[in-house]
Amino acid sequence: MGTDSGLYTCRASNTLDSLDRTVAVHVAVEPKLTARPESKAALETADVEFECLSTGSPSPTVSWFKNGEAIIASHYFVIEPTRLRILGLVKADQGIYQCIVDNEAGSDQAAAQLLVDNAGSLHFFLRLLLSSFRSLLF
Repeated sequence: MGTDSGLYTCRASNTLDSLDRTVAVHVAVEPKLTARPESKAALETADVEFECLSTGSPSPTVSWFKNGEAIIASHYFVIEPTRLRILGLVKADQGIYQCIVDNEAGSDQAAAQLLVDNAGSLHFFLRLLLSSFRSLLF
């Protein structure tokens, strides 16, 4: 466990003398997601945000993907340490968004679906209602 990390001292001694050696030990702990991105439905031009929180040692790095392709940070895809923000949605933003957290001890991942539609669509409102209902159940 990571709680075993720290400084350890070994002492060798005899009747004439003693010798100490101290070594720093770091125990890597695999990442574990503590908050996963949630599926959502939104209207075109809206802004959305996905969150991905994790524990682990050393601190995990977070990577974001859309439909299996790495997302590159831009003024449109804003990548922060624990979240992805998408500004001014367009229909093409619809898809599966995945966060992967990893460090030297391992990785963890989660995915969420983003549905994008225009404001006049009855079908959109039904999907939004279903998406909200699912998030209450899970």
